[in-house]
Amino acid sequence: MKWIDNTNVDVRGRRKAEMLTELKKMEKNFDTHVDGQARIENREACILRLTFKGLDTVSKNMRFIKEKRT
Repeated sequence: MKWIDNTNVDVRGRRKAEMLTELKKMEKNFDTHVDGQARIENREACILRLTFKGLDTVSKNMRFIKEKRT
């Protein structure tokens, strides 16, 4: 790096500019990031919602739909 400092090439400036452009690309994903713990909690909540059904709820699968058509 010592011999590069003597030239007119701004290596650190280029690196900084490239890093800023990369950070701007990643900035849109910053608020939507979900860590592992939150992902597990969301999955467990989804499973609980799917397993909990009211007593009068009827699950509709293909067999039920075909019987209802006929």
